[in-house]
Amino acid sequence: MSSIEESLSTEELLQNYKEGEYNISKLIKPRPNSKLDNDIKKAINKLDSLEREESRLPGLDCTACGAPSCRGLAEDIVNGLAKREDCIILLKKKVKRLSQDIMGLVKSEEI
Repeated sequence: MSSIEESLSTEELLQNYKEGEYNISKLIKPRPNSKLDNDIKKAINKLDSLEREESRLPGLDCTACGAPSCRGLAEDIVNGLAKREDCIILLKKKVKRLSQDIMGLVKSEEI
């Protein structure tokens, strides 16, 4: 349906549902959760690392890094699939700090 005029009313939607219009024809299986590691000791250590990484991230869940959440980015960092600098917020802060350091060096050389 391409426009609001063509959309179904609530009554039509309910009637279609009662008639079996929206029945699922096959079982929808959940996706498997990703494991931090097959070795339980390593997985526990990675979980600790994941929680530390997550606490360093802003917690905005903006998805600009490509991960679905800050926790997802932290998991990717722990698994070696991403870097902390993939977080645009942290990268911006780092660039600002570096530019201030450079400006400080430039000013000290001018004296």
